[in-house]
This record gives sequence, C-alpha cells and structure tokens, in this order.
Amino acid sequence: MDATKAVAPAERMATVEDIESHYQMANDRYYAKLTSLFALREEIRGHYSAVAEAEEILRQVQQSTYNATAVAKRRLDSRSHRKGGKKRDGDSRKAVRAAQRDLRRAENALRITRAQATALYKRLHQCSADVLQLRQELKRARAFFHIRTAIVAAGIPLPLLGTLFFEYSIGGVLSMYYGGKPGIWRGKRRPQHGHAVVTVDGILIYHRPPFSAHGPHNYVSHPLFERGNTPPVATPLSKANPPLPSRQGGGSTVRKIVASADSTALATGLASA
Repeated sequence: MDATKAVAPAERMATVEDIESHYQMANDRYYAKLTSLFALREEIRGHYSAVAEAEEILRQVQQSTYNATAVAKRRLDSRSHRKGGKKRDGDSRKAVRAAQRDLRRAENALRITRAQATALYKRLHQCSADVLQLRQELKRARAFFHIRTAIVAAGIPLPLLGTLFFEYSIGGVLSMYYGGKPGIWRGKRRPQHGHAVVTVDGILIYHRPPFSAHGPHNYVSHPLFERGNTPPVATPLSKANPPLPSRQGGGSTVRKIVASADSTALATGLASA
C-alpha cells in the first residue's frame, strides 16, 4: 500500500507550496470580485440616464394626458358639442382613453426601470460586502505567506490552517495557535487549541498539539540548546590566589583585578548553568 494513501487527509501537513497556492487563489478571487464591482458601478452609472429618460417620458405623457383630458372635457361640456351629435362625443372619449393608456404605459415603464435600478443597487451592496470579505481573506493569506517557513516548521495540518492565529512577542518570537474545539471561539483562539513557538531563526522550541496537556514535555530539543554543545565562554580561575598589589600602584590596580575576577566568575557561572 502506498504510504501517502495510508495517511488520513486531516493529518496532511501544510507545505510552502500549499500556503503559496492559497495566497495566489485569495489574490485572484479578490481582484476578480473587485473588477466585477467596478463594472457594476459603471453599469449603475449608465442606468442613471435610463431612469432619468423614463421619468422625463412619464412627465411628458402626464402633461399630454392632462391636456387631452382638459380639451375633451371642455368639448363635452360646451354647448356647441352638444349640437354636434354623438360622433364628437365618441371621439373625445376615445382621445381621453388613448391618453390614459399612454399614461399607464409610461408609468409601467418607469416602474420597471426603477425596479431594475433597485436590483442593481442590491447587487452592488452584495458585491461590496463580498469585496470586503475577500480583502480580509487576502490579508490573512498574505500574513500566512510571510510566515510560511514557521508554519511548515511547526507542522500544522493543512485542514487546520483556517483556524490559525499568530502573534509576535518580545524579541520577535512567533507564537501560533491552531485547532481546538470546532465551532467555539474565545476571542481569536479555540478552547484546547494547539500552540507552537518559533524563534526568529525559524527554530521550533515549543509545540503542543490540540487537545494535549500543558507541560515541559512540549518543549522541543534542538542541538543549539544542548549544554554539551555549548562552547565554554571563559576559563575558570586557578585555585592559587592572585598576588596582592603594592601600595605604590594606587587603588586603580586593585579595582582592575577585582573587576576582572568578578567578570570571570560570572561567565563561569553562566557556562555551567
């Protein structure tokens, strides 16, 4: 059986290629959505003229309908029209009905245009929200890209990369927190999260997997931190006492010898610690 197939998908560790690919995909998604947002804004600007044109048509139709209705009413109420018979009466009523049909047609056109504008505004609002979300994802992916070597050194599983939160402490030491109980967050960390500490030089010195107990057993040994591999800092003093200075040399010579003895003793103590 292949060794790669025997490993569970949840145990696959994140690699530098995975982090770089994640960063590239986040970058592509963000700029693609940003391009669609700019295109939608231009479409809305072009739709402004359509709404204004529909409003102008409705205003003209309203004016013409008002004029046609007023003329028809005057003709129906005039004495000369009463003498003209039913033909004039029918023509006036037809003119009023035609003007009212034009008015309803213009109102429907304006209503449709405004509904389209409302739909465009909703799309713009949703697209703007998507752009903000993708921007946050891009910032997060960029931050992971900058610490990709530390993530690989800590051996963080790829499925848990979305739960990763990191911070820098004094001296540039990087602390990374990941995993924990799914669906529950306490600030930016989950309960029973994992913890990994990487130095400025990229050396992993502490690693506690998720759901593991705290303790000194989580510290990671490294050859640089082994006491046997540490070169001696200073040579210890000999057992013979140094000769006392003469009074002719003054007090400065005494102070120099005492300071030299103190510094040598301090270096010896640090080397044997």
